Amino acid sequence: MKRIFWLLLLGPVVATGLRAQTATITGPASPVAVATGNVTVSGTLSGATTVAVDITDAASGATIASGNATLAGATWSFSSWAPAAVGDYTIRATPASGSATGPAATATVTINSIAPTVTLAVAGGPTSIPAGAARYLAATATDDGAIVSVEFSLDGALLGTVSSPAAGAVYSLAFTAPTVTGPHQLVARAYDNAGNATASGTTTIEVT
Repeated sequence: MKRIFWLLLLGPVVATGLRAQTATITGPASPVAVATGNVTVSGTLSGATTVAVDITDAASGATIASGNATLAGATWSFSSWAPAAVGDYTIRATPASGSATGPAATATVTINSIAPTVTLAVAGGPTSIPAGAARYLAATATDDGAIVSVEFSLDGALLGTVSSPAAGAVYSLAFTAPTVTGPHQLVARAYDNAGNATASGTTTIEVT
């Protein structure tokens, strides 16, 4: 007796309720002014239950740090990276949920611990100034990256901040000499785009 089995083709079975796994890298902002100590890497995720982080030296490809990130809602963070040298590093964040893996997000971060150089002078000198007289301060600031601002202070109090050079590497600020006669101290502090900072030597003016 022959038995006939009929196979009913219903077409492809579509799984529902599945979400794609995605991740982004939002920090740290590059460059970073850290050569030693830990740097926190962070980002966002969607549809993932884990984010695997790998950090490699961009030049050699050597793995510097790796592991699973700490998740908090729709964000993640990884704080087990302690770069011991300046340079470029590649960050790779791979989202996953169970056996499903999403595309990795990548970013390059530069570690820069080289501080700016800065000198300060009273434009047009001399440093003997009548009380209440108007003068210009001129700070010459340079860096291997970029100078983002120069702060000027008088006797420890901020006089003002300049973010654009007047000419070349010279940052200028107009100020009025104190009305109190005697010696006063001026200092300029330069900041670069990695957050490194350097203070100039103290320039002493004599107010008469």
